[in-house]
Amino acid sequence: MPKTQLNIRISGPGRDKLHALVRLYGSQTIVIEMAIDRLYQQEVIMDTIDDLQVLTGHESGAIQYSDGTTIITNWVGITGIPRQFALGTVGLGEKLTAKLIAPPEDIIEAMKQHDIDDDCDPLEDGYQAWEVNDVIVVTNDGWT
Repeated sequence: MPKTQLNIRISGPGRDKLHALVRLYGSQTIVIEMAIDRLYQQEVIMDTIDDLQVLTGHESGAIQYSDGTTIITNWVGITGIPRQFALGTVGLGEKLTAKLIAPPEDIIEAMKQHDIDDDCDPLEDGYQAWEVNDVIVVTNDGWT
């Protein structure tokens, strides 16, 4: 995906907030991307959505359920929270509400291990996470 360079001027209070967020999330790029994503969710995506692809802009990622189980899955065409059953991954069609959160380290590590298992170099940054209904969803810019 092509990158766009931004040159911005920020007031003193805004700069202080940006520096605090960079300390928390690790880079200005991540903070700006999260801010854009949050505004996008508030202004473009309705209060509820039907599927994770609309929310994340990605076809796949990690889902951590309330019992702590984490799966790496593709959610294209699945309405609701993807859940694994004997016949495959399905959604139950529930409406989704989402809140942007900091990506949990244990899920990032699971995604890195998935990359290693697929003979890929694990990605070090670009992770985004949302609390969606009763699960946590994590994607990475390097994934589809």
